[in-house]
Amino acid sequence: MVWFLSFYTLICLFFLDNTYREGETTGEGWDGMRVLGLFLCLLWPLLLVHVMILAFRGDGEAEKRP
Repeated sequence: MVWFLSFYTLICLFFLDNTYREGETTGEGWDGMRVLGLFLCLLWPLLLVHVMILAFRGDGEAEKRP
């Protein structure tokens, strides 16, 4: 579990930093799309893990169905 949290944190920080720097170079300030982009940097790795868990969990069920 510690490895997962460490990996998740590294991914989030990397994309948060990229998104933040990209917003700073445009110089347009903090609009709604920039805040949404920063929020999605935190969210998408969790969605990826969720899909992976469902895929692994669903493999056995698909073979059992007639």
